[in-house]
Amino acid sequence: MVFFFFGFLIASYLKLDITAIALIGTCVAVILNIYVGNNKQKSYHDSENVPDDLTEGEIDIE
Repeated sequence: MVFFFFGFLIASYLKLDITAIALIGTCVAVILNIYVGNNKQKSYHDSENVPDDLTEGEIDIE
């Protein structure tokens, strides 16, 4: 909701078109997705201590 209202504020104060706001929003979404995605992936591997190169023979399921 914050980003939704932030788009309206940008449109009213900066007098930008909807296309410009959509492009700015897309760039922000991609940057946030990359940033948040990297943090989640690092925290998962750090907390689980799972090696990245496991093969089928190395997994012991009981």
